[in-house]
Amino acid sequence: MARAAVLGRLGDRLRWRVAEVTGRHVESPTAVTLTLDVPGWPGHLAGQHVDVRLTAEDGYSTQRSYSIAS
Repeated sequence: MARAAVLGRLGDRLRWRVAEVTGRHVESPTAVTLTLDVPGWPGHLAGQHVDVRLTAEDGYSTQRSYSIAS
């Protein structure tokens, strides 16, 4: 499936981690839940935020912050 980069905390440093989209569930016409596999992810708590950056094959890149539900 698609790949993304996730900004994660490692010790006191922030670094981008490569993630793979392993699932997609349509919640409503305007909302989709994505499941990401992020090797080495140190864990998280509900309510925390994560920055996700997507880069297209043509080099276009966009970034957005999301709240983690669970």
